[in-house]
Amino acid sequence: MRFKSLPSILRPQKGFGLLETVVAIFIITVGLIGGLSLAISSTTAARNVRERFIAYSLAQEGLELVRNYRDSVWLTEQDGFAPGQTMENNGEYALDYTGLIEERGAAGDYDLHYENGLYRHDAGALTKYSRSITLQTQGNSKVVISQVSWANHELSLELHLYNWRDF
Repeated sequence: MRFKSLPSILRPQKGFGLLETVVAIFIITVGLIGGLSLAISSTTAARNVRERFIAYSLAQEGLELVRNYRDSVWLTEQDGFAPGQTMENNGEYALDYTGLIEERGAAGDYDLHYENGLYRHDAGALTKYSRSITLQTQGNSKVVISQVSWANHELSLELHLYNWRDF
């Protein structure tokens, strides 16, 4: 006994239907959008980390510049931050590795410039960073606050310098 062939409507179809194609395109699109948004957010996070690292390094450099100034004054057998010295007064200063020490006050220009791999206050290409060093006398110590600002962000580091030669 032979079976009759099935009508063409009931036979298995070859190829993909419209619904299957739409679902496959939707799944691929969701995967691509997820991957692209992950790449964009990781790029943004990496840029933020880089900016914070540079700001932290600049703030730390500001503290080290003040410490170096104090120590170099002591090496010449003077009191650290002695009267007549550039950084004797409480106030806001601009310092950089070139030896620039200027008291600029609250309204001063503290923008940093970049030249030959180094940041400074007076030459080079202008950057988004600015750094001010604030000195305050507190008892027998100087409180040094190095504040770096950039693009609506701010980072401050604080250091207490004592006159250890008098102890």
